[in-house]
Amino acid sequence: MSAEHDDLEISLHPAGDKQLSQVQDFIIILDYDAHQQMNSYAQTDLSQELAGVILGHYVQQGSRIIIKVIAAIEARDAERQRASVKLTHESWLYINQVKDKMFPDLKIVGWFHTHPGFGIFLSEFDRFVHKNFFD
Repeated sequence: MSAEHDDLEISLHPAGDKQLSQVQDFIIILDYDAHQQMNSYAQTDLSQELAGVILGHYVQQGSRIIIKVIAAIEARDAERQRASVKLTHESWLYINQVKDKMFPDLKIVGWFHTHPGFGIFLSEFDRFVHKNFFD
C-alpha cells in the first residue's frame, strides 16, 4: 500500500440471506493498490465487460467476517461482450498460474467485473455466479 493512501473499509450486512444467517456483518478492507489495479484494468476497454478475481485473507470473529483484499488478477482470454463476460478455461489457467507464482499465500476471496456504461449493479446472473462459484 502506498504510504499516502489509506485502505478502503466497507461494512456489509447480509439481511435475509439464509446461508449467512449466523453472520451479522462483513467488513471488507480493500488495499489501495489492489483498488488501483482493478480500476486501471477496468479503464483498458470501455466497450465490453472485463473481469478478474480478488485475492486476500479472511477471518471470522464471532458473527463477523473480516475480508482483507490485497491483490487482483485480471481474467485474460475471457469471452467478453458489451453486457457480459465469461471466464474460460484459459482465463482460469492464467489466474491460477499468476496466483501460484506471485500470491501463493493468498486465497481467492471474490471476483470483480465491469459494466461499462451501465453503472453499478448486480444482475440476476451476477448473483447466481457469486452464490454458486464465489460463496
